[in-house]
Amino acid sequence: MNRPAEIDGEAEQDSTGIWQACGRVYGKLARDSGLPGADALVTGGPIRRLLWMGALVTLCYYSTKETSSILREYFTYKVAVAFEYNTNVSFQMPDVTICNINPMRKSKLCALDSSERDMKPDLELRLCGEQQEFSEVSGTRMMVG
Repeated sequence: MNRPAEIDGEAEQDSTGIWQACGRVYGKLARDSGLPGADALVTGGPIRRLLWMGALVTLCYYSTKETSSILREYFTYKVAVAFEYNTNVSFQMPDVTICNINPMRKSKLCALDSSERDMKPDLELRLCGEQQEFSEVSGTRMMVG
């Protein structure tokens, strides 16, 4: 297909106009961004632009190299998690225990009837001495012995 020369010229002029507009917009953005050296890359002379571009490319290269080195080292090691859960079957009592603030008096405990004490016989013998029997006579409790 043969196109007239004026249509090709307009298309070429439109594409350069778009690139120039983009260059102006991004150039203004770079100048206003506060990025060190961005203003020199946009408005500086050719030698200044070349030096700043060299510095920028060098820094980007070393940043990429270091980041890839760190990531490569990180991903070479496998992640292994060991979890162990242990429980004691029996409950172990501590060596020292804290006693009740309001202890029961031994005399009152031993004065109770053996059915009211509800203790094992060996504990009752250890606390109160011999097993004591009480009987109630006319509303008064008396030791039978």
